[in-house]
Amino acid sequence: MVTENELPISVIGGERWLSIAASAPFPDLSLVQTLEMRSQLFSTGRDALYAIVAQISPSTVYLPDFVCESLPLAVSTAGADVKFFPLNEDLATGDLTGAGWKPGDLAVIPHYFGVNNHEALVRLRERGILTVSDVTHCLLNPDVMNNLVTGSDYIFGSFRKQIPSPDGAFVGTQNQRLPQTTDRLRLDFVSYRTAGLLTRGLPLEGGISDEASLPFFELAEAALEAEAPGRFGISELGIRALNNFDYRAERIVMAANTKAVLSNLPVGVASPTPFSSCSPFVLLMFVSTAVVASIREALARDKIFLPQHWPGVNLRSSGHFSNRSLSVPVDSRYSADQVASIFDHHAWSLA
Repeated sequence: MVTENELPISVIGGERWLSIAASAPFPDLSLVQTLEMRSQLFSTGRDALYAIVAQISPSTVYLPDFVCESLPLAVSTAGADVKFFPLNEDLATGDLTGAGWKPGDLAVIPHYFGVNNHEALVRLRERGILTVSDVTHCLLNPDVMNNLVTGSDYIFGSFRKQIPSPDGAFVGTQNQRLPQTTDRLRLDFVSYRTAGLLTRGLPLEGGISDEASLPFFELAEAALEAEAPGRFGISELGIRALNNFDYRAERIVMAANTKAVLSNLPVGVASPTPFSSCSPFVLLMFVSTAVVASIREALARDKIFLPQHWPGVNLRSSGHFSNRSLSVPVDSRYSADQVASIFDHHAWSLA
C-alpha cells in the first residue's frame, strides 16, 4: 500500500490518512508525555478548551480575533462571555491593556504557526489574568513547548493538525487542577473520520476517484457540529495514532520543508512564520483578498489545495489579514522539493 510520504505533488493539501494498522508503537514517550506537566486527553480541541473553561468558571474569556469559530463556541457553551483582542499581522498579540480586563478573567493566547507569544503570558499573569496557551501549531517544537508549559496556567492543543488521527486533543498544566473527561466518545465523528482517513490513499492504488474520501469527512464535520462541546474523551484509535507517531522524524522533515517554503516565496508574498517554527503550516500573507482568491482557485484546478485559516468566521472585519492569507502544508507527506515546487505554478504570477 502507498504510504503517506509517497504522495505525488498533484494531491498536496487536504487530510492525512491512517496507516498504523501494521506499524509498531513508536519506541519512546508519546508527544505529550515528553513535556513536564500533567495532562488529560480529549476528543477535540473545542472539547479541551470547554473543559478548562467549565472547570475555572470565569465570567469572561478573551480570545484572539484570528481564531477558528469552534473556540468561541466552546467558551460560550461552558457559560462564559466571549470578548476578543487583536492579533497583529506578525501574529503577536496586540493591545492587552483594555480597561475591561480584570483579575480572574481568562485569556486564550495563540502561538500560531510557531510564533511564541510568551511575553503576553507574562504580562497577563502579572495582572492576575489566567492564561491558556493554544499550542496546536507548536507541538513539535520542544523549546517553545517547554517555555509555554511553564509560562501558562494551562495549555491545550489538537493532534489532528499534526498527526493522521481520527481525533485527539489534550489539556496540560503544571500547577492547576487538571480537568477530566467523561466516558463519552464522539462515535459518529470518529467513525466517519476514520473511514475518510483510511480511504485517502486509495486513489493512488488506481481505479478510485481522488474524491472518494470527501463524503466521509463532510459527514464527520456534520457529526461534530451536531454535538455541543463537552468533556468527550479520545478514541482508542486516536490513542493508537498518538502512540505510533514518530514525532522526531516528523520534526526533521517539517523543519526542512519550512525552510524550503520560506526560501522560495514569490515576489509580493510575505510570511510571519519563523524558520524554526515546526508548525504543520507556513502562513503566507498577500496584499489583497482578491489576489488570495485567484491564486487559491488556480492552484485548486491542479489539485494543490492550500487551506485558509480560518474561512467563514463572522468575527472579523472584511479587511482583517486572515482574509489575505493562505497556508502551505509542510508535514512529512511531502519532501522539501515538493513544497518548493508549489511555487513553480503559474498561479503565483497573480501575486
